[in-house]
Amino acid sequence: GEIYFQLFSFYVAFCVVGMFNVVTGVFVDSAVCTRTQDEIVQGYIEEMKGMTMAITSFLKEADTDNSNSLSFDEFQRHMQEPSVKAYFNGLDIDPDESKVIFTLLDSDNSGDVQIEELVNGTMKLKGYATKLDMMALMYDYTR
Repeated sequence: GEIYFQLFSFYVAFCVVGMFNVVTGVFVDSAVCTRTQDEIVQGYIEEMKGMTMAITSFLKEADTDNSNSLSFDEFQRHMQEPSVKAYFNGLDIDPDESKVIFTLLDSDNSGDVQIEELVNGTMKLKGYATKLDMMALMYDYTR
């Protein structure tokens, strides 16, 4: 009978260790998934900060009078530079549409747009129109 008791004790210990292994695996997998989601959010935030800083630096280069705002002439002249054209093409913004972009962002029709407003507007113009953009346009049109 003693050999059966030792064999049964070994079986129970083996099953307990296996169960602990499964429980540990579930916790580790959960922690890895959570960390991955946090990394995605953090990566997005860092990408937006980097893009904002790059656009700001591009636009500050165009500000020849250091007024922290750009006139249409300054903006258009800067949008003709090859490096700026390439960067804005990479953002899916057509640099040849500089008049349209400037007019959209010059809400008070003063002829000058603050660099911060240009950066925020550029970030909104980045990419293609979404369903939400189209719904907002239809809503504004019907009002």
